[in-house]
Amino acid sequence: MNLETISTANNIDLIDVGTDLTKSEQIDRFLAHHLNDLSRSRIQTLIDEGYVTVNNLLCDNKKDLVKVGDRIQIITPAATPLDLVAQDIPLDVLYEDEHLIVINKPAGLVVHPAAGHSDGTLVNALLAHCTELSGINGTQQRGIVHRLDKDTSTRQRKYGYPSTMIKTVIPDSQV
Repeated sequence: MNLETISTANNIDLIDVGTDLTKSEQIDRFLAHHLNDLSRSRIQTLIDEGYVTVNNLLCDNKKDLVKVGDRIQIITPAATPLDLVAQDIPLDVLYEDEHLIVINKPAGLVVHPAAGHSDGTLVNALLAHCTELSGINGTQQRGIVHRLDKDTSTRQRKYGYPSTMIKTVIPDSQV
């Protein structure tokens, strides 16, 4: 694809869509494919919040189609800090190194602070246990890879490593 990213300074990406675009594509899919550091969900949020323009016009629909000759500008605002407090909550740590922590999360422990659960969460426990957790989706939300609700028990990863990498670190019988 003849795609040119003109500028990435100050969290702004300016993209000129080249002539070898073979078919029209929804803008959220197009940007997710070409901007590897942003998820499609994050791009949809940026569109909804008015941070994406096409040909100097505000893009307000993630289903708008990208065409040859379009100039797309996407602004990624700086991450906003969250006020999270580290809490000394016991963790069942199965494995830990400088990049990865695998824990056995008990059922009933909420993962992220949210309405009704402002503290006493896995994030609060990890902040006390780990010196650094990565941010995600434009918020300095502590990066925990999971698909869990509070009543699910399972193991957690510190950073976004795939399970195949975990299996190389920890034998299958222990994962």
